[in-house]
Amino acid sequence: MRDLDGAYQERLRELDLKNQYIEELKNYIQELEKKSQITEKLNISDDDYETLCQGGLFVIGSARSGTSILYEFLNLSQDIFLLGEANLQSKNIMK
Repeated sequence: MRDLDGAYQERLRELDLKNQYIEELKNYIQELEKKSQITEKLNISDDDYETLCQGGLFVIGSARSGTSILYEFLNLSQDIFLLGEANLQSKNIMK
C-alpha cells in the first residue's frame, strides 16, 4: 500500500511540474505575441525592439503640451517604470 501511495505522490509531483512548464510556455507565447504586435504597430525590427527594452525612453515637451497626462497614462501600466517629471526650468537655463 505504501508503494502505491509513494507512486501516486510522485505522479502528482510530475503533473505539477508539467503544469508549471505549460504555464511558462503560455507566458512565453503571450510575450512573443505582445512583442510581435508592438514591432508591427511601431514598424520596427526585433533588434530595435530589444534596444528599446534595454534602454530608456525620454518624453520631452514644452509646458501645456500634454506631457503630464501622458505621464499619468503611462504610469497606469505595470510594465513601465517612470521616474517622474523633471523640472528643467532652473535659473541657469532661463538666462
